[in-house]
Amino acid sequence: MAKSKNLDIKIEDNGDVTIKFNLKKDIGESKSGKSLNVTSTRGNRSLADLVENCPSEFSGIKLGVNCYKAVD
Repeated sequence: MAKSKNLDIKIEDNGDVTIKFNLKKDIGESKSGKSLNVTSTRGNRSLADLVENCPSEFSGIKLGVNCYKAVD
């Protein structure tokens, strides 16, 4: 489970990663106001910061996710 809004990241025992978010939701406008953020890790962050109980062997791996749509 990710520690971000509208973002679920899971690491399986075999090392597979699942990233899940809802495209029908948003987490607010961008700073410029030109887009709506659907989800974001807010920069590249270590898996240890994003995933609860992240296995230590993966804690140094970085991940960055940004999903947004234009404001109508």
